[in-house]
Amino acid sequence: YKYNMPDLLAAIGRVQLRRAEGFARARRSIAATYTERFADADYLECPTGSEGSSWHLYVLRLRLDRLSITRDEFMAALAERGISTSVHYRPLHLMRYYRERYSLKPGDFPVSSRSYERVMSLPIYPGLEEEQINRIIEGIRLIGDAHYKSR
Repeated sequence: YKYNMPDLLAAIGRVQLRRAEGFARARRSIAATYTERFADADYLECPTGSEGSSWHLYVLRLRLDRLSITRDEFMAALAERGISTSVHYRPLHLMRYYRERYSLKPGDFPVSSRSYERVMSLPIYPGLEEEQINRIIEGIRLIGDAHYKSR
């Protein structure tokens, strides 16, 4: 296989590198806004990005013991409001290859499975506008508040 990059892609990459710090700054700002606006929602657990984090993902954790819906139901309710979320990290033991190759079952790694069942990635990219950020936050708060189980 020939793995060198074509000149055209290298040229695009060089231009993008000049913009990298601005992209990172925008993502840090969005992450800070999410974290600040979710701070009082005890049914959410926000990521704690380390210093210099690129914030290429904002993985929000639901505290399912405090909600009356599952992560998938939460995501579906967001989708109904036009808010896209995704799950980026699927445990290896749930993937077909590993499941079949090593005869793994979902219950073999309960901590990993429980973690997977409660995470979702929120939109976070440099072009995300303040109005969109607010709509995402409001959607999450509306759904979370509506399905909050008081202790």
